Amino acid sequence: VRLVSLEGDTAIGEILEVCVEAGESVCHLHLAAAMIKGQRFDTIVEKATEIGVHAIHPLTTARSVVKGEGKLERWQRVALAAAKQCGLNTLPEIREPITLDALATSGPGAMLFGDLAGDTIPLAAAVQSAGRTITILVGPEGGFTEAECATLREAGATPVRLGPTVLRIETAAVALLAGCLAAGDAQ
Repeated sequence: VRLVSLEGDTAIGEILEVCVEAGESVCHLHLAAAMIKGQRFDTIVEKATEIGVHAIHPLTTARSVVKGEGKLERWQRVALAAAKQCGLNTLPEIREPITLDALATSGPGAMLFGDLAGDTIPLAAAVQSAGRTITILVGPEGGFTEAECATLREAGATPVRLGPTVLRIETAAVALLAGCLAAGDAQ
């Protein structure tokens, strides 16, 4: 910022360069979460917005039991309320539901997914090599199927772990996003 004028207790400045928006992380996070029943997906939208994700991709998987038709407006209202509560100046883009196969071929940035079984790496290590844009994929109850994990690996997605316990989807989404922010902002 360059100081333009100073009168009494008022200073006026000209913004010369914006490096990181106020309240914005250096990571551009996208969340692709399997749709779940009840209002639990609303909780995911709310918490992901509070964390500062750039986009939310409702995900249809083999074990999904819910369709996302007609819920986009509701999720947008949930995101708006969460953004207001947190004082955020941007809202995440909430996209139309997408299949796992479609996202695997077009997901933005590096893709990281929670894998309950299989060779995984710690989240912090994956974030350090992922770059600035990261898509976090969170599976439904029971996790991604073996075939879905294979599809994600073939698409270049990295399987990650948070610890030894199996988390509910809402908890896993928040933990993975917060872990990405912590690891990414530490770089």
